Amino acid sequence: METPTDTVTVHPPRVIPSFIAGFNTIANHIQLILLPILLDLFLWFGPRLRLKTILDSINQDIALSMLEYGTQEMMDMVRMNQELMQLAIDRFNLFSALRTLPVGVSSLMADQGTLLNPLGQPVLLDMPNMLLAIVLWLVFGFVGLVLGSIYFSEVARFCKEITTRFSARKISAQFLQVLLLVVGLIILIIAISIPTSIMVTILALISPGFAQIGLFVILFFVLWLALPLLFSTHGIFYNELGVLKSVLASARLVRYTLPATGLFMIGVILTSQAFNLLWTSAPETSWMVLVGIIGHAFTSTALLAASFLYYRDGLKWIEHITQDVIAKKIKII
Repeated sequence: METPTDTVTVHPPRVIPSFIAGFNTIANHIQLILLPILLDLFLWFGPRLRLKTILDSINQDIALSMLEYGTQEMMDMVRMNQELMQLAIDRFNLFSALRTLPVGVSSLMADQGTLLNPLGQPVLLDMPNMLLAIVLWLVFGFVGLVLGSIYFSEVARFCKEITTRFSARKISAQFLQVLLLVVGLIILIIAISIPTSIMVTILALISPGFAQIGLFVILFFVLWLALPLLFSTHGIFYNELGVLKSVLASARLVRYTLPATGLFMIGVILTSQAFNLLWTSAPETSWMVLVGIIGHAFTSTALLAASFLYYRDGLKWIEHITQDVIAKKIKII
């Protein structure tokens, strides 16, 4: 007589439990929100690096050339766009480059471009030339990737079922993989943008309607191409994989769990945007912005933790069903 054996049921990754577990993880390890808070405080109270002189000159030249050869309707549109551009120039801060993608410390103030704070106006520094601005932008981007690697690595470390020790050597290796990933993404973007821009230009010469259809098709293609890369950074920090293996693991996870993964990403976006409406409701000169900075640091870090937990559960489930398929094939043979 055969005795029944205990089996462990492994569930596919679930959206709501992943969110709950992510928020619980950060609530139990609240020190993980320290980096986002420090970055936002620096962007709020620290000096501002601007390109006002350079960008004002470029904005004026573009507006004058368009007004010279444009119609009355175009002139009105140019004046409106010029006002919006001027507002963006006034709020531009080169230090916002410290907020990097796809790996970076989450920030509420990087996109706000505040002009004032409760202590008054911060120190304003204007860049003398574009070359220096580009060099500083690259330097800040490099520093942002370093800080982002530390941030992602620490969140991933506390999302593991068995928490490991902090390791600077491990973070250095992960940072190198992130650099390779960023370079690869830049090459991919260039490779896609050049032929697509040529294609849209040709379609626009034929008909504006054809250009709109072409843009829609290109957007659909880009989304289809980007979807398997959603978790390309997670393998680097959670499983300490190389770039190629991490990308393949991400594509495999998305392929097996596409409906749930789509719902998960929609949930992340909606949750983030809904909370951001709350965190950005206070005037920039109010100390209540500090509450928004802390709240944003907590929610964004919790959502990042939820994505790592979703990734972990997804890979565990895929491994389980793969082993089941192999076992059934062996039994049939």
